[in-house]
Amino acid sequence: MYKSRFSLALTLAGMLSCTAHAQSSITLYGRIDVAVSADSFSDNGATKGKTAISELSDISWWGLRGIEDLGGGTKAIFKLESWFNATTGAQFSPVSFFARESYVGLSNADYGTLQLGSQYAPSVWVTVPVDPFGRSTNGSIISLSTQFPGPSGNARGSLGTINGSIQYITPRFGGLVGRLMYAPSGRADAPTTLGSTVAGGLYYSGKNVYVAASYESQRQAGSTFGLSNEASVPTTTYTLGATYDLHYLKLHGFLERNSVPQLGNMEGYMLGVTVPVFAGAIRSSYFTRWNQNAGGTRASQSAIGYIYPFSKRTSVYANFAHLSNADAVSFGLLPGSIDTYAAQKLPTPGQNENSFEVGLRHEF
Repeated sequence: MYKSRFSLALTLAGMLSCTAHAQSSITLYGRIDVAVSADSFSDNGATKGKTAISELSDISWWGLRGIEDLGGGTKAIFKLESWFNATTGAQFSPVSFFARESYVGLSNADYGTLQLGSQYAPSVWVTVPVDPFGRSTNGSIISLSTQFPGPSGNARGSLGTINGSIQYITPRFGGLVGRLMYAPSGRADAPTTLGSTVAGGLYYSGKNVYVAASYESQRQAGSTFGLSNEASVPTTTYTLGATYDLHYLKLHGFLERNSVPQLGNMEGYMLGVTVPVFAGAIRSSYFTRWNQNAGGTRASQSAIGYIYPFSKRTSVYANFAHLSNADAVSFGLLPGSIDTYAAQKLPTPGQNENSFEVGLRHEF
């Protein structure tokens, strides 16, 4: 009798375990992207030209996504995503293990989604579909459009990830989705607003068209922008992007404006095209940016490349990119500008960069 009851208990426990497993899931996913890159930096008089061949890790990551059905159409969700250097195995950020996104939330098809944690800024969801290079490789839009570490420290542009943020994502209305985000400063000492962020975006996906816009305003230290008399100032960025698919080619466009009190606006635009060729595609873009009322601040980037998929998960690509810097700026091409050449203080102000790369990408 005891053995019968024990067997029954094990059977019921197994059934409950299967039921719980059916209502929830955890997915391991990621991408490994490595390229061999030949980069040359021009002779600008003060600095002699230099050339190097490197193996660079493009945007590689791994992550965990989880979902649990709570009933009534509501689900608990989470995401943990880590960014790493595939050529060394090191984390991209030495202080943040999950440097891309880490959040927990509740989602309902009728009422929308609420997420809390470290999350992508609304502009990321504008640029990912708009950039012909998908925000990666040496043709990436983020080399010039996004606040990103580099030799010159790009302080003017859209945000990447917003820590300590609360985000609401609307249900889908036709092809339209909205995002609203707020991140408190968490500061008790003055300036109490430093780091606080308000942001949002609207995104429309149609049969052949994608149109999106974002707004981001964050309080940052005045010293970041050379305003030493200001403890904190708002830096506000607007973006607008669109694609139109003609089947035989896709057109890409992007506009950006960043404003900081007491300074002229930073403005930029990108034009791009994707052309299907055989099973792959030719990708090309041109991006330029400058600061109003400030000479020597224009930087321009041109890129062209071809990507060929061996399968849905594995691709090979080859790209050429050129970046020109005016006298007062020293932008660099990703991924080398953060992966390798920033430590060598390249490029210097006014120095141009050429980059040819061949890479292999695998997604899982």
